[in-house]
Order: sequence, then C-alpha cells, then structure tokens
Amino acid sequence: MIKKCVLLAICVLFSKREIFAQSQNNTNLRNQYLGVRYKDYRELRELTKVNSNMINLHYGIALMKKEDKHFLFLSRFENSENHSDDFQLKVIDIKEIPKFNEFYHCVSVKGCSQNGKNDPTLFALAVIEPQKYLTKIVKVWKLDKPTGKILDYTSSGVKCINHSQLALVSE
Repeated sequence: MIKKCVLLAICVLFSKREIFAQSQNNTNLRNQYLGVRYKDYRELRELTKVNSNMINLHYGIALMKKEDKHFLFLSRFENSENHSDDFQLKVIDIKEIPKFNEFYHCVSVKGCSQNGKNDPTLFALAVIEPQKYLTKIVKVWKLDKPTGKILDYTSSGVKCINHSQLALVSE
C-alpha cells in the first residue's frame, strides 16, 4: 500500500512538473514574440509560417508552427520605424492551438462564416472533409478588434471554405 502511494505521488509530481514546463514554454514564446516588429514572417526565427491572411487594412493573422506546436499570431500593420513610406507588422497577440493531427485537421485563417455571413475575423480548427466547406468545426477563435486580442468563440453555425478542396477542383 505504501509503495502504491509513493508511486502515485511520484507520478503526480512529474505530471505537474511537465504541465508547468509546457506552460513556461508557451509563456516564453509569448514573451519572445509579443511586440516584435517585422516585414516578413521569415524574420521570426525558429518559426515556420503555415498559412496567413490579411484580415483588413489594420490586422493580419498567421498560423505559425514551432516544432510540433501551432500558434495563431495576430499582427497589426504599422508605419515602419525605419522608413516613413513603408509598413511593418507588429505581433500583438499569440494564441496556442490545441494539439491536432495535420493529416485529419486543418486551421482555417480565411473563408470562415457564421450562419451564412462571411466573417474575416473568425479562425477555426476543423476536420478535413472532401467537400467545398469544412463543417466539422473543433474550435473557433475570433479577433476582438477593440482589444486587439484573439478570443475563444462559439462554433455554432460556423463553417469554413475548404481551400485544399478548391485547389483540387481548379486543377
């Protein structure tokens, strides 16, 4: 009985340490990139851009990948610090996406709608389907323009254009 209790205590300690370490890594990533100004995503070292979209004249969204983790990077268009007639993007929010299998799921950063109304401020994690629209939505986020934050949002009535299916149709 004592061996079981000791073993359970050790397992709990290691799992808490792993959760804390994962939380620290996400905090470090936020601290490393929040406020960073860049002209091209390639300037964001250690990250790979998977997909991106210009939301409007003020904001851009990018699906970024670091190792096996995915993140939504919200950036605001600003005047360049170096050239007054040029622009830069400034990272203003970062949202970690729950772990998913890239073979079965995708993250849509453009072409989402709710109840038939197009909404460029919606981003979704969806199950890949062999049809024009992704309707099996796992998670949704929305840009809150007044705060400049990416917020969790309801998936009710949300669907997104299946861009991989459109590529197959146009070939």
